[in-house]
Amino acid sequence: MKRVFRGLVPILFVLTPSLSFGKTLVDRVVENQTTEKNPLAAKNELTSDAMTKVSEELIKEIIGEAKYARNRNLIVTKIIRNSARYIPFSKSGELQSLSDGGWKLTTNLRVSVDDLQTMLLEQGLFYEQDSTPIVLPLIQWTDKIAGRSLNWRSGGSETSSNFLLKQATDFENVLKNAFQKNNFYLLRPQNTGLDKFLPTSYQAGFLSIDLETDLAQKFGSQLVVRGIIELETSQRSSISGTAQVSFRLTAVQALNNRTIAEIVRVFDVERGSTEVLIERKLKEVSDMVAQDLSNQVLEAWQKGTLNASLYRLSVRGRLPLQNQELFKEVLKSKVREIKSVRERWITADEVVFEIDSSISPQEIAKRLSDFAVGSFRYRVVSSSEAELAVAAER
Repeated sequence: MKRVFRGLVPILFVLTPSLSFGKTLVDRVVENQTTEKNPLAAKNELTSDAMTKVSEELIKEIIGEAKYARNRNLIVTKIIRNSARYIPFSKSGELQSLSDGGWKLTTNLRVSVDDLQTMLLEQGLFYEQDSTPIVLPLIQWTDKIAGRSLNWRSGGSETSSNFLLKQATDFENVLKNAFQKNNFYLLRPQNTGLDKFLPTSYQAGFLSIDLETDLAQKFGSQLVVRGIIELETSQRSSISGTAQVSFRLTAVQALNNRTIAEIVRVFDVERGSTEVLIERKLKEVSDMVAQDLSNQVLEAWQKGTLNASLYRLSVRGRLPLQNQELFKEVLKSKVREIKSVRERWITADEVVFEIDSSISPQEIAKRLSDFAVGSFRYRVVSSSEAELAVAAER
């Protein structure tokens, strides 16, 4: 039957932990029409169409219209047809008859953005790029007990050993499996001999941030796992000569060197410091460490904080506390690329926020224009690559 969508109106971007266990919910209202004559069939049809319409709009906001168009069949089959997973509440009004014998219906829907993003992630659609995100490991191994070290960029060295090489290779495989479980692809330079393709400037023990970023770009990596794994004499054990294994690993965005995950773990090796005991301890704890790091990266990706940057937003005017909270909620609902808003400085005449956004303040300004929240109207005053200024007026 022919349907006519008369309106899709965002009501309010609200946080309701008591109903959603801390999840972000968005309320939507849809008014649409059908020429279906049977009232029961018409109501079912219009309710279903409202869910489809809201789903399409939100998915396009999250992944963009171009990506939606390329993956429409997958989205309809795997996501929209299972909308009950992310639309926990819907309520339809009374059917209103039309002069041509059709019907009109207004439907209220509440959507869990977190659950919708999870479903997109499961289908590999939540990333800004179409391909699986690539992770480049840049991990240094140091054995202080035997006085040797290893990093894959130098292809080993005279101070490395077969023992360290085996541990580095094994951990690289564990790390790859942990990231693969969360739909990330980790390069294996230790296993595949990537050092043979590196200029000498990249083979030094210390790699500057600029060189690290350049190296990530050469390998097409969006993420870098950097850090050090150390084998040394334990300072905590009461048994003399006992070794310890310490992991200090950080995952950063290659684009802007922003830290998104971090692991610091220290494990004592039971009963001694022989290579056999150290290898046994590494096998015991490596999977836990790797999975913890991978899960942190996944959480950041799900929240949309990857490929996002921090910017300054100043709101000029006397803004009461309750209006500050409402302003933050509505701001995120109007500009979905803004992932978080936090107060950083409050005075009598100005509130300065830090915003986490995947688009620049200049792009945000184009989206906002003038808008009202409660008894206040907000007007964009200025924008730059790093800052957005808004005036709050009654």
